[in-house]
This record gives sequence, structure tokens and C-alpha cells, in this order.
Amino acid sequence: MGFGENIAKARKRCGMSQDEAASRLGVSRQTISKWELGETVPDALQAKGICELYGASLDDMLSVDPNLNRIRSAIDSVPEGVAKRVDWTKA
Repeated sequence: MGFGENIAKARKRCGMSQDEAASRLGVSRQTISKWELGETVPDALQAKGICELYGASLDDMLSVDPNLNRIRSAIDSVPEGVAKRVDWTKA
């Protein structure tokens, strides 16, 4: 799950609409939508405000699937000759 998805999930968990979150953060509803869709990202001060509003840490908001790093590491450790023969869509 990416940052935008985490923002949307936290907002919904708090029972807020995009309009309400936008009003509290001093941005437009469209800005909230773009953040949640991953089209743009908030700046550092906005990210801090998001975390405070939703009662979440920045680490939690930025976290992605914990298995993703293990998967990337495993793929990177495969020798090049073998990697060319692997159908990664089925792995």
C-alpha cells in the first residue's frame, strides 16, 4: 500500500470526508483527492499536518507492504543468466 492509499485509509478510519479533511488542512478537496490517488504528494509541512489530523506517525503513513523489500532483495539476488529465463509474472 502506498502513501496515497494510506492517507485515504486513515481519513476514512477517522470518519472524515475529503471536504472535511481539506478544510482542516487548509487545502482544496481536489488536493486531498490527488494525494490519495498518488497523483501528487504533500510537502513536509502538509504531511506533518496529515499525520496530526489522523493521529498517525509519518512512518506508518509512508509504510508499504513489508514483504516488498524481501521480494526485491530475492529478485536482485538471482543471477542474471537465471533471471532472464524466469517468467517474473508467475513468480
